[in-house]
Amino acid sequence: MRRGLTRIFSRVYHGQSLTINTLAGSGLPRRFLLQNPAKVRHHGGGRSFASAILQSPFQDEDIVATPLTEYLLHCFYSLGDLDALVDYDTKETFTFSQLSDAVVAVASSLTKRGYVKGDVIAVVTPSNVHISSLVLGVSAIGATVAMIDPTSTPEEISRQLQDCGAQCVVCSQPLVSVVKNFSHTRDIKDLFVLGDADGVTSFSTLLEDDGRMFRDDIVIDSDNDVMGLFYTGGTTGPPKSAMLTHSNIVSALHQIRVPVPVRTGLEKVLCATPSHHVYSLVMAHLGVLQDGGMVVGLRHPNPQHCLQAVDTYGITRLYTVPSTLKQFTTADRGYDLSCLESVYCGAAPLKRTVATAFTERFGIRVYQGYGMTETTGLTHVDTEPGDPTTAGVLLPNTLGKITDPYTGDILPTGDRGELCIKGPQVMKGYHGNRNATHDVVDKDGWFHTGDLARASVDGRIVVEGRLADVIMSQGHSVSPNEVEDVLETHSDVEDSAVIGVPDTQSGEVPKALVVKSNGSSVSQTDLQEFVAANLDTHKHLRGGVEFVDQIPRSPSGQINRRVLKKKAHL
Repeated sequence: MRRGLTRIFSRVYHGQSLTINTLAGSGLPRRFLLQNPAKVRHHGGGRSFASAILQSPFQDEDIVATPLTEYLLHCFYSLGDLDALVDYDTKETFTFSQLSDAVVAVASSLTKRGYVKGDVIAVVTPSNVHISSLVLGVSAIGATVAMIDPTSTPEEISRQLQDCGAQCVVCSQPLVSVVKNFSHTRDIKDLFVLGDADGVTSFSTLLEDDGRMFRDDIVIDSDNDVMGLFYTGGTTGPPKSAMLTHSNIVSALHQIRVPVPVRTGLEKVLCATPSHHVYSLVMAHLGVLQDGGMVVGLRHPNPQHCLQAVDTYGITRLYTVPSTLKQFTTADRGYDLSCLESVYCGAAPLKRTVATAFTERFGIRVYQGYGMTETTGLTHVDTEPGDPTTAGVLLPNTLGKITDPYTGDILPTGDRGELCIKGPQVMKGYHGNRNATHDVVDKDGWFHTGDLARASVDGRIVVEGRLADVIMSQGHSVSPNEVEDVLETHSDVEDSAVIGVPDTQSGEVPKALVVKSNGSSVSQTDLQEFVAANLDTHKHLRGGVEFVDQIPRSPSGQINRRVLKKKAHL
């Protein structure tokens, strides 16, 4: 492999340096304000701002434009026989040397089979110990990996396979029939199964390759060549495929190692996150492996297996998602968790009640992160001493601002508006959807997240929900998340989702769908009065309360409001 680190990453802020200063009377810390006015240059563009731009408290990293696999194999080279990956289910263990060999074998085997730069190889599987070697092997030959949610319906999986233009699919055994059915209408060159299935080539045959066809002369344009296609959650609209370049991924790996460092040979991380999610790949896998941490993966995470894995392997850090963390709050505590130092939760909003309940039950602090598929999974992360009510501060090399969604004006600290992000982790665009890309990335390189948020005086971000989900009632904006947070402090509420329903006088009014706690006899009126006692008038549940058996959520725990509104014919 080429080892040279030759070009300074072109997306890092360049040209005139930024001067940090405190605005008179603002009360904001020095590290979070650019001098007023300041000129920010990024992505080759420039713009002057007359208001404060949020900046990371961490010093910017020198990020070098290099292909992903080249960067990581260079990291792995000195780690040798340290354990890199452990499969909780099969007990297989791979050292960094074995992981490197597996990457070379996969890349060589794919080359022998005729795959070249620009081809697309789709992955549809729950968590699997071979995902890292598969992704890096595909990346090494300049091909693109498309990560598809294995819990999607057969129709949605087929649609995404069609959308990404996959020539090859690697899937788990239960999904073989789904892929075969799709291949009847589209020519799939190869199908590999992780495990065994009749008439299907096992992925293990790629690992048995002698590596002789591994090429280190493939020219990869790190800033423009797409390393991965990652589908958005589709909770507010149809899923879109975010194109993440090699530079996007490598930048994110550099950015996360500053606020969340990994201790070489000592960090033992349990990954209880959806395998197709970029948060899982970048933060919980590659971000740990780059600095010599060990990753333990579970194919089907549940609290009991997670707690047992912590006890068995001496796990020091847990990466998970809100839906799994919530299950921990009622799990058996009969395991030794003294080794577990921290829990990081991302991929969906984390409710304060869940974080507090977990900490009270296990005595372990929960740190929240924020990001989107379009920002390579992470832009913010909580840091010591930890505040479960916020998503933390900006990562290095990242700028943020809160804007009026209608005028685009930058809002003062504390005001609610749309969160916008600028940094090297922002996607290249949506695959095959230029109009959608232009809708969210402006001419100055700012990514408009579509999330309603506010910034605290110390630079921490509080995300209050999706702008598209905001309920306009009596001229006031109502965040569904705020009402849900109040509802879920009621002892008789297990889960909830709030949507807006039409009202002739107010435009919209909030309506709650509620899952009762076991054995509860709580009534609609009880919950309406409870909310009325805790929130302003325009946030009252004048649209009523409907009791349901389950709230539709994504695998990471995001409420699927698109499904809720469809059921309500909204």
